[in-house]
Amino acid sequence: MKEMSKARKIIFVCSLLIAATIIMSAPCMAQLIDFIGSAKNSFSSLMVTAVPFDEQLRHYETEGGSIDLEVYTSDKIEKIVFSSINIEETGVSEESVFIYPAAGYEFPVFWANMTRMFGIINIIIFDFMPLQDLVMTPSYGVEYMNPLYETKLQVMDEILKNTVKDKAYEFPSQAMYAYSPYRVIATVSIFGAIRIADIVNAYSSTYLNLLEAAAELGPGAQLDYATQKHAALRELLQTNDPGYPFMIKTFGEEITQRVMDVIF
Repeated sequence: MKEMSKARKIIFVCSLLIAATIIMSAPCMAQLIDFIGSAKNSFSSLMVTAVPFDEQLRHYETEGGSIDLEVYTSDKIEKIVFSSINIEETGVSEESVFIYPAAGYEFPVFWANMTRMFGIINIIIFDFMPLQDLVMTPSYGVEYMNPLYETKLQVMDEILKNTVKDKAYEFPSQAMYAYSPYRVIATVSIFGAIRIADIVNAYSSTYLNLLEAAAELGPGAQLDYATQKHAALRELLQTNDPGYPFMIKTFGEEITQRVMDVIF
């Protein structure tokens, strides 16, 4: 019994040492996380022409936080938006990439997001938000959702593996109505977070292939539906952004709304 008790103590001490090592090394490991840099590298082919917008918002800084925005356009897309928002009071750093199809196209809206809290909690979101009804137009699902599903499996099973803490993390927001059935919303450990470049590359490769193959729609019901859903999707996301109240508190309502207008 004494030997068993001694063994348990040794295991307990070793566990504490491992935990302490992970905590102490977290700041150093965090330096390896570059979500926006990875996204820019993966989507460099879409950064053809800079889209003009309010210069004040390219880098906006207050005592409580900062905002950085970049917007580009190229063939087949209306715009690609890179955004970084840091709120010091809550310890939140949120980085996102949105890609919106140009008028006449129905390929999904790309959304990737990484939210970090105090450098410890890491939440990732990756999705291709559909612009057609998947029940009424199953061929759309085969064309765009099936590749998304395969990418999700690759990311979860091969890249992230056992670094995922919560695979079913969801936001209590109506914005969820816009998401695809194969979205990834998950909390990951620091060891998963440092693989963000690989995750971004996996999703961007799939999306760029779909974009390259996408053909412009002719006049008709399919184009009308895609156009209406595209507009409704953006309005839904903007009006139900979970971070909106925190941004207003930090940056004020006017700046927050102007930022939202650029992102969405």
